[in-house]
Amino acid sequence: MLETCHGAAGNRWANFVAVDYYKRSEGGGSFQAVDMLNGKLLCGCDNIHACVDGNSSQACSPH
Repeated sequence: MLETCHGAAGNRWANFVAVDYYKRSEGGGSFQAVDMLNGKLLCGCDNIHACVDGNSSQACSPH
């Protein structure tokens, strides 16, 4: 869903995620969405856990 919103917003990432905690998820849910969004905003990686310490742009560690 984040990719869809990113494309619809002219390739800009959102600065918030609205979450319905009562809705079931088949995937990673709200936590995975927040990890992805933070990764994209902070270092350009697909996940915040892939960002390399001390770098701010496109420095992703393989996971």
